Amino acid sequence: MEFSNPNAFWPPSQSPIPNLSSLAPRSPVPRAFTLMEMLIVISILMILAAAAANVMRSTMDGRRVREAARAVNVYLSSARNRAMETGRPCGVILRRFNGTPAVMNLDQCEVPACYCGDLESSTAKVSSSGATVTAILDAAPPAGVVNSGDLIQFNYQGPLYTIAAPGATITASLTSQDQAIPWTGQSVPYRIFRSPGKVAAGPLQAQPLQLPAASIVDLNASSVDGGPFFSTSATDVKITFLPNGSVDRVYINDIPFPVTQTIFLLIGKNEKLGSNEQDMTNFWVAINPQTGLVTTDMVAAGDSRQFVRDAQGMGGK
Repeated sequence: MEFSNPNAFWPPSQSPIPNLSSLAPRSPVPRAFTLMEMLIVISILMILAAAAANVMRSTMDGRRVREAARAVNVYLSSARNRAMETGRPCGVILRRFNGTPAVMNLDQCEVPACYCGDLESSTAKVSSSGATVTAILDAAPPAGVVNSGDLIQFNYQGPLYTIAAPGATITASLTSQDQAIPWTGQSVPYRIFRSPGKVAAGPLQAQPLQLPAASIVDLNASSVDGGPFFSTSATDVKITFLPNGSVDRVYINDIPFPVTQTIFLLIGKNEKLGSNEQDMTNFWVAINPQTGLVTTDMVAAGDSRQFVRDAQGMGGK
């Protein structure tokens, strides 16, 4: 018996073949983010971005300080080499920024030739009162040649006097490292050791050094070891080298000081002016007074300068 209709024995409303579309899972109803969820996500992203920005800024500041320390080291060494090449004391001027103890720019300088008068027979009549001398020159020096802070010596020997008031009549006081040898009432030859000035224009002129953004030489902590801090200077600080490579003098308030101990320059961040010595991502740049050797090392806990002293003793780095 043949059946031509397989559904003949089933009720019309019930098919033996199920409707597959009715068995498929229903799609969930689309659901959007709530305002609170979006605010939470945005807050998390902002916190992560702020943390990443702080880390990146700290890293960039550290790189700038490291680069600044390297640049100062090279610039000082270049001035020392210049003194050895020219046979004349040369050095570096640390430019105070707007009168603050922050140095962002440096210039190379040189000590001009001594001034001994306009004639070979030029003399000065000297009178003295204690540590102060008054010298009447036979002719006034040209304007700008002699300045306050220059040193004068009489008869090419004896003590050096620091000039307080230049002109045809010079008032000067005895420097602390010498003993008075009066030339009272005598007219004697003289020579004036002039203060260092910026290197004049010419083929040997050195380019100024500008430190990377936000990095400075902090004069609050910079000093001669065991000596005066550079922050006491109301003028630009100058460091000069002799032709044999050793340190000549340090000029504070335009007054020259002989140097027998290590010079320390703290390279740090402008935003931490005055507290850079506690930041161990900063650097010391040190100058050995006997050799003129310039070394660099990171600030460390405790006596952080000792690491630089040890580095100089081992030849520097």
